[in-house]
Amino acid sequence: MIVTLKRDPVWKKTHTMGLITVQDFDLRIHTIERPWLDNKPFESCVPAGRYSLQPFVRPDGTQTYALFSATRGVFVDPNDVPNVPHRTRNLILIHPGNRVADIVGCIAPGMTRTENTVGNSRVAFRTLMDALDREDGEEHTLIITRGT
Repeated sequence: MIVTLKRDPVWKKTHTMGLITVQDFDLRIHTIERPWLDNKPFESCVPAGRYSLQPFVRPDGTQTYALFSATRGVFVDPNDVPNVPHRTRNLILIHPGNRVADIVGCIAPGMTRTENTVGNSRVAFRTLMDALDREDGEEHTLIITRGT
């Protein structure tokens, strides 16, 4: 299944906003991420590109998805990150959060949005997870683009 995150065309210094759509679903979910900070791990929004969404269980037992793309230097497990001179990232998750302070380099979904927040994040998260989990065993791809 193809999931698309189209970011707002204007970059903000404090946050990044976007909109997720899911192939074959009438679903529009807003997102908030940290601002672009040169791909710094746990500080920057996710670089635009194509990612595999891998099932992941958080320490609190919540099931979610983690982004993976070896070619982009994004890994699920910190132990999988190669010792290379270029910047790599790990544990980029989709999880609930309403403000940029609630996320550390991850993507937070929301049903509504304001200038710098998303609302009803837990509802949006569950809605997105339900859509992805509906296709048991199907691989999911996230494509992140910057809006025009």
